[in-house]
Order: sequence, then C-alpha cells, then structure tokens
Amino acid sequence: MVIMDERLRQFMKDASVLKTAAPPERVSRTLRTAIRDYDRLRRRLPKSTEPDLRAAQIYADQAQYARAVCRLTRALRTNPRDASLRLKRAEVYFIWGRFGAARRELNRAALLLPR
Repeated sequence: MVIMDERLRQFMKDASVLKTAAPPERVSRTLRTAIRDYDRLRRRLPKSTEPDLRAAQIYADQAQYARAVCRLTRALRTNPRDASLRLKRAEVYFIWGRFGAARRELNRAALLLPR
C-alpha cells in the first residue's frame, strides 16, 4: 500500500510538471528554450509521448515540418500503437505537401483504431 501511494504521488508530481510545461509561451520566450524545456521533460518522463508531441507542435507551427516529423517519429517509437500520434504525423505531412506519406499514416492510424 505504501509503495502504491508513493507511485501515485510521483505520478501526480510528473503530471503537474506536464501542466506547467504548457503552453510554451508561458514557459519560455523563445522557440529554442521551449524545445529545451520539452527535452528536459522527456528525460524526466521517458515513457511519455507528450513532450515530443508538444515539441512537434511547436516545430509544425513554425513550418519546420521535418523536425516535427522527427519528433513524432520519436514519440511513435515510445508508443507505436498510438493512433493519435499517427494522425498528427499525417496532418504534418499533409500541411508539408507530402500527400503520399500523409495517406500512408492515415491508413496506419485507421488500422489502430477500434472497430
């Protein structure tokens, strides 16, 4: 019981870090600093895809699509069965104009969704 309580406390602490890490405008004033914040968060929460997803969003918002795809690919290595990550990667590919890659990602996401 004590071990479970400690794990719950640690989880809540980690979750509060995630909350304070976003949105990036409040955390840092520059793109590089925001990305560094998410890199630190990723090292602290190695099994979470959220830091890479948020960094990918920053890159996509800045039209740095290759970097956004790299971050989403890293997140997918952590959780390859996450359909929302595949959908986000499809969205980035689509905006980037890589329509074939976007279609492949949409097909992969569709296979992961419950029927």
